[in-house]
Amino acid sequence: MNKTPYQYTQNNLLVTPQNYQMSSYEGADFLVSYQFSRSKIITKLEKMPKFVPYSENLFFSQRVSQATAIIKKNKFSTNELYHSIITELISNPKNMQVIPIIDKFLKKFEVRKKIFLYYDNKFNNVGDSFKEIQNYILLSFMCFIRYQVTSDLKYLNTFLKLNDTICSVKNLIINRIDISLFHYLLTSEIKYVSKLLDEMDT
Repeated sequence: MNKTPYQYTQNNLLVTPQNYQMSSYEGADFLVSYQFSRSKIITKLEKMPKFVPYSENLFFSQRVSQATAIIKKNKFSTNELYHSIITELISNPKNMQVIPIIDKFLKKFEVRKKIFLYYDNKFNNVGDSFKEIQNYILLSFMCFIRYQVTSDLKYLNTFLKLNDTICSVKNLIINRIDISLFHYLLTSEIKYVSKLLDEMDT
């Protein structure tokens, strides 16, 4: 039985963001806690009535504008932009036009640990609302896709932090897309972390 809770998801990270800068490696017990915590949430997602295995078709049910057009608006919806980027990445994971946009939001999350509902064309947040959980799941997915393509650890690092944030407010995950996609992201995360640890041991 797991005795040490995975500390990074014990509190609501949307309300009280985690400062990872002072974090240190805590050994095998920490990894056991991490895997136990993630596996428990994966099981919970699988038991939800709306759960279905992830499919790329989740993102092709509605017509979306191009990401480069959306960011030119005086005020744009983060959710609309993220759906557009993901649709483009699924079609072409190496799409060069959306990479600077992803990196800009990656940096914003790393600094403030928040994703606001709206931004202007200079990427300043418009309003103070930031608790739309799907936006965090979608940015996590973008980081995951970029890590698959590049193996750049900055994407894996932010991917893990985003997933910590989402896990800390797991009760907000209620719609079909969020349930299916986050389940896919967590199962993929465990595989990539395990692979990375195996490579470090060899």
